Amino acid sequence: WYYVAGTWDSTGMRIYVNGTLDRSGTDTGVAINSTGSLNIGAQISTYYNGTYHNFPFQGVIDEAAISNRALTSDEIKLYYNSTK
Repeated sequence: WYYVAGTWDSTGMRIYVNGTLDRSGTDTGVAINSTGSLNIGAQISTYYNGTYHNFPFQGVIDEAAISNRALTSDEIKLYYNSTK
């Protein structure tokens, strides 16, 4: 299994795999404020781009969590180490 965590704030987006920063970027778009459902593991069909081949996710997502702030890299490493 893999432990994947993502953060997004005013400085950009970061993706961590197994507690280590894997990718980061600053061109992350804008969060959509809507009354619709939250989608985890699928690209929203409104913005679907077939070149990414990521609609929908085929696998198992277990123990998903959402925080009200971007976690630090130390916090993500701590969470990863606690799941081993």
